[in-house]
Amino acid sequence: MLVISACSAQPYSFGRGHVVGDAFAHAGFEVVETAERIRHLRPGEEIPGIVAAVERFKPELLFSLTPENAETCSAELGLVSVPVVGLEGRHFFNPGPALLTGLAQLAEHTQQ
Repeated sequence: MLVISACSAQPYSFGRGHVVGDAFAHAGFEVVETAERIRHLRPGEEIPGIVAAVERFKPELLFSLTPENAETCSAELGLVSVPVVGLEGRHFFNPGPALLTGLAQLAEHTQQ
């Protein structure tokens, strides 16, 4: 799976070595992002956007972490060829007890 944040400024994806990527790996998912920690997905970078990341890594599932204060999310989310699962970013962005809530939300979405 690929986990991204695409709802504030420029999108980025999470790899191992970051609390988000590691949390998904510990939950049993194969994290396909190869960058350590995070990768910015923007024009001029190695991977210029969300669609390009999906084409390169070929995940079976895309998790999009949405911050509470996000006003808009990347339109590229509607163009990907894999299922997109939206999760509340506030449960994942900072290590601590909220991460347990995020993992419970993750389990709920993946058992459906």
